[in-house]
Amino acid sequence: MALQSVEIVGTVQLVRATKANALHRTEIEKLMVHPKARQQGIARQLLTLAENKAKHLNLKLIVFDTRTGDVSEKLYEKFNFIKAGIIPQFALSHTGTIDSTTLFYKLLV
Repeated sequence: MALQSVEIVGTVQLVRATKANALHRTEIEKLMVHPKARQQGIARQLLTLAENKAKHLNLKLIVFDTRTGDVSEKLYEKFNFIKAGIIPQFALSHTGTIDSTTLFYKLLV
């Protein structure tokens, strides 16, 4: 969680896989930064926090997805996440459209 004064301005959710064959990996379920707090390095700090936590837990892989074309794709690529592919019509948006999603991963070697 990211705070400015006493206000929450960002969060990241790291969820460990629970299947027997997936105990070595985790997924970033959500990374959010309040619009008024963007362009301040908060997303980068939250990604670093999530990655460090995964390493501390001795996990080997982080995976996640984001809406294809979202500005966050550039951040993930700068953070050395690898684009694995695109799934069309994956996520229903708040406007009712069905968007593609881009899958990313990072090996924690």
